[in-house]
Amino acid sequence: FFIVDDINRGLRDLSALPVVREYSFLTEKAGEYIKTVATILAERYAKLAEGDSSVLDNSKIEVVVLNGNEVFRALERDTMASSALTSILDRFKNLNVCIILGNLENALINYNSPEILKKLKENPRVIFMGDLDDAKVVDVPFSIVRQYRKSIDPGAGYYIAGSDCVKLRLAGRYQ
Repeated sequence: FFIVDDINRGLRDLSALPVVREYSFLTEKAGEYIKTVATILAERYAKLAEGDSSVLDNSKIEVVVLNGNEVFRALERDTMASSALTSILDRFKNLNVCIILGNLENALINYNSPEILKKLKENPRVIFMGDLDDAKVVDVPFSIVRQYRKSIDPGAGYYIAGSDCVKLRLAGRYQ
């Protein structure tokens, strides 16, 4: 795991987990981490192209957590990192990789938004912690909004994947 937190350091406790390779709250680290993961995935891709079909079975999932709008904007300013991220999201997306965007602003994604958010809009996989009729970051079909019209409790939310939606509840201190 690579974690780039926002300045509030809300994910700081995760840095103690053994799976976390690097943690930072410095936005410029996002580009470094993305380029590192892109390099790892390019090597996997090359091995697959050479016919080594066991490469995915023998490789760990690469996870990058990007927390906050400033992190997304920093990636947008770093052209090499932005290009690496595009490769990850397009070409390498099936090579055991997960990019988690945290603390997204619940606002419409438009032409001025960072490229990573535009990609999210194209293929949404979102956990939204709020009432669906308030969701702006993804387009939720009206039939689903109507189905889940009742207000949700604290610690509850929705997993939205394209036009599918599942209600969920977080365990632990979020209840």
